[in-house]
Amino acid sequence: MQKQNNYLAQRRQRDQLVFDIGVKFGRQQILDYLSLALRDPQTMGKDTFSGTRIIRVLKKIDSLMDEFYPAFDMCDEADYYQEKLDSLLREAYGSEIRDGFFSFRERYEVVKQFDYRTRKWR
Repeated sequence: MQKQNNYLAQRRQRDQLVFDIGVKFGRQQILDYLSLALRDPQTMGKDTFSGTRIIRVLKKIDSLMDEFYPAFDMCDEADYYQEKLDSLLREAYGSEIRDGFFSFRERYEVVKQFDYRTRKWR
């Protein structure tokens, strides 16, 4: 029996590991910068956040990242979560950004989307 070459499987596993590290790195960077911005009087005025308040915000961000992860995945619910995220952002920004609002597909153009006509991810 010939030994099976698992080079492609190993390569996929390594690529996924590198991707996961990049995601974690990027998430931590954003949270660090957000923490600093929330403590900056030039940014926040007199209403800067305390350490306790920042931690509460960061915990909420973490739960939102987990909740909306399917929006970035190739799964059956992806378009539902993408629409839900857009809807909540439109509500959060209100009328100030209606004309300048970029949809999920515009903000994340590299995320694959399901084409219902061809029934394939593209």
